[in-house]
Amino acid sequence: MRQAVLGATGNIGSLLVNELLERNIEVSAMSRSLSDGARIDGVEYTAVDAEKSRELLEATQVISVLYVTLSIPYNTESWEHSWPVVMRNIIAAAQANKFKVIFLDNVYMYGQVDGRMTEDSPIKPASKKGEVRAEIARMLQDAMQSDGVTGVIARSADFYGPHTRISDAFFQGAFSDGVAKWMGNPDVMRAWSYTLDNAKALAILGNDERANGQVWHIPAAEAMTGREFISLAGSILGKELGVVTVPAPGAKAREAFAQQAPEIADMMYQYDHPYVFDSTRFQETFGMQPTSYEKGFKHVFDTLLLT
Repeated sequence: MRQAVLGATGNIGSLLVNELLERNIEVSAMSRSLSDGARIDGVEYTAVDAEKSRELLEATQVISVLYVTLSIPYNTESWEHSWPVVMRNIIAAAQANKFKVIFLDNVYMYGQVDGRMTEDSPIKPASKKGEVRAEIARMLQDAMQSDGVTGVIARSADFYGPHTRISDAFFQGAFSDGVAKWMGNPDVMRAWSYTLDNAKALAILGNDERANGQVWHIPAAEAMTGREFISLAGSILGKELGVVTVPAPGAKAREAFAQQAPEIADMMYQYDHPYVFDSTRFQETFGMQPTSYEKGFKHVFDTLLLT
């Protein structure tokens, strides 16, 4: 039966469509807006606004799996309003149409974690966005436990890859200007998930019953310090990179940054403290290993070379 990707034109959703096609799975690509340029032969495209329950209900009548990879504008007001509505609509559609839900989540609900982040880390959000993520994850877990919904929560670290908003500044600056822009403290440990790994992992979770009813951490390579990431990028490019930290050091620079980019400033604990993401459970269960940072970085730089 056909599987559907909600948010099919995004960084992960577009890769997931290709991953499913490679597995000979019929795919419906769903997004609030669909451009002709994004269309792939053999894929059914449907414009769906997940905040409109009837649209989602009608679009998901003949699917077996719904991968939820959509994004909502990155401001707290939009998240507080829209995410609970979207999740309620997904749960209602899953109950009515009996499809499996694979929800691509992040790690905001954990807050600042001392040590390794695992699927068993306590839910202690340290931001309003983290509170929203905790709420909608709880909604889906409750539906899986009590309301007959088959589902999976797939948590990813911040991800990198070709043409991704989060990592573009780092790679583009290193490639074009020889200056790596690093968010937060470059001397603390950090992990990144690779977008192509995310797509592969989501497809695995959608098609393996062992995943059902659980939270999984999508594979990510072991954490390194920011300076190690910068050194690796420089080694691949064959040059020593300059480093610019965002925000710049000092209380005044931090204050100015908070005024200019309050939504990011609210999440700076992620960039100033160790962020060690552990995906051991997924790797051991499904036999998928994360792409090395060296291989992933080379792919990103090769993509920049071609653009």
